[in-house]
Amino acid sequence: MRYETKTIIRKISGHITASTAKRLGSEFSRLFETQTGDRQLDEQKRLTASKVSELLLVLEHPELPLHNNPAELSARTMVRRRDISYGTQTTEGNASWDTFMSLVSTTRKLGLSFFEYVRHRIAQIGNNSFSCNYYL
Repeated sequence: MRYETKTIIRKISGHITASTAKRLGSEFSRLFETQTGDRQLDEQKRLTASKVSELLLVLEHPELPLHNNPAELSARTMVRRRDISYGTQTTEGNASWDTFMSLVSTTRKLGLSFFEYVRHRIAQIGNNSFSCNYYL
């Protein structure tokens, strides 16, 4: 059901009228305000209903993504690498780690090889020519 809901919202969000948005808001309220008798489920439904303005914001702004998976995946990658390497020992190490992780993430998003980018940047030391595709 979760996938179907996202698919439906994505398809219709660009064509939402005020009356459709109001109807979807009412359906959301009806669904999440109905008591089931299960204490845990009712509590989760109450918590979800309390976020109605954030959850239905896509109806007013269809350009918004329905999830933040790219940001979560990026953060998860950095945390996993930090855990595997046991982190850094100094403030300078933290700054270097953050810089390199940012470069890895950026080159990945641009479809570039991180190692080729670093190799190119090292080769350019002392050379003011930035006419290569690996300049970020």
